[in-house]
Amino acid sequence: MWVLKLFLWITLATCTAWGSAIVLGPALISQALNATFEGSVEVRRLDVSPKLKITASFIKFDILGSKGSIPLEGFVRGVDLSWQIEDGLTLTAKLGPSRIEGVGALEAATIKVIPKGLFDWNSAELVATLSSLKVGHAIADKVHITAGLSDNLGSLKTAAMTAQGIKNERVDIRAEKFILSFSDLDLTSPIEQQVIPFNLDISGSLTGAAGHAHGINLSGELSSPYVAFDISVKKAPFDDFDIIVDGLSASSTYDLSNKKLGPVTTISVAGISSESVGLNITDYLGEIHFFENKIVTTGTMVIDSLELKSGTTPLANVSDAAVQYEGSIQENADREHQLTVNAKLDVTDNLQIVSSLDALLIASDLAGCIAKNCAVVNSLIYYLVELPSANLTGESFCEEGFCRPDQMRHSVTTDNTDVFFAELSEERVFSPLIIPLAYYAVRGSSPIGLGHRLDF
Repeated sequence: MWVLKLFLWITLATCTAWGSAIVLGPALISQALNATFEGSVEVRRLDVSPKLKITASFIKFDILGSKGSIPLEGFVRGVDLSWQIEDGLTLTAKLGPSRIEGVGALEAATIKVIPKGLFDWNSAELVATLSSLKVGHAIADKVHITAGLSDNLGSLKTAAMTAQGIKNERVDIRAEKFILSFSDLDLTSPIEQQVIPFNLDISGSLTGAAGHAHGINLSGELSSPYVAFDISVKKAPFDDFDIIVDGLSASSTYDLSNKKLGPVTTISVAGISSESVGLNITDYLGEIHFFENKIVTTGTMVIDSLELKSGTTPLANVSDAAVQYEGSIQENADREHQLTVNAKLDVTDNLQIVSSLDALLIASDLAGCIAKNCAVVNSLIYYLVELPSANLTGESFCEEGFCRPDQMRHSVTTDNTDVFFAELSEERVFSPLIIPLAYYAVRGSSPIGLGHRLDF
């Protein structure tokens, strides 16, 4: 008999506790939220079902940031919290349209937490599916997240986020799919005190206004406020410019506080080609150095082939030519940026071209200036063509602002006209039809000793 009484008492206690949870659950949950968040969380139409399923029609929150965390303000429409113990404990949360001010919004979400055991919460698996996620100006049709939690759910050891159908509202950029993974995130410590490795793979293609890119990978470490990263791109055709870039790699550091790259960015490219001009460049290596009011860049490359034409008339064919360059942009007063570029082209063993460009860029925003072709004034090009026994020097400039090469004014001077054109012909770079025309044009200009000066 005492066994029956014990069973009845257990049943009565369970039913009482169960019923209390159903009846008093909403009030207890509201009091707990108020005590924890000091009234900064508002819950409407909170309900607990006989299966202990918790629902709420609307949650509004305005949580002040404490040390190591940021303030959160937003809302969630439609919350459904449930659980099941079949095949292990699983907690499931379903959210309706939600928004966090300054962060983003989503149409719907399903989040599952699967602890290691019913009474073992030291580690757990997190699985989430988000629909129509918007973060800033970026929108993803669908996002799937998996994560491994440990240290009593206070540490995120690994996480992977797969997003599909990505686009940007501000600029014309679209991606089919990307996978972002990161690890070693301590959820109990400020993020600025941590070093977080990450990796981003973009499968398919990344499409923009100028072209598209394939095989993009971005990896690095976040160590606030800096992000050190390496990026690689297998192939990037820029259709608007008829240029294809193969095997691009770059390394740099980005300052999240000042929104600046630097202090050094290194770039390498296996190949750059353009069918329209018969251009093929290989083995490009370059560096960009960022200073307070100045950007300095250096680089080398090999021109495997380049065919220069005037319309359909061939002018020159360049092959296996080594190029070295250095350039700088100096910010001056009154929105002026001084642009200087120096380059050396070893066309053949006996033919070298050395040139320099000086110009002023007029713009308040240098990045926008470069992207949108800002005003260019006082452009001037100097060049020197060196052969074993004779040289040609020249300069080209625009009378007003910036102009195309065929609109520039030119002045060339030879120190020995006959020897220069004889040796130039032996190099077999320029068209045999062009060299006689150029020779007689220079010979008909103003003589200076054994050379001449031609202005045109």
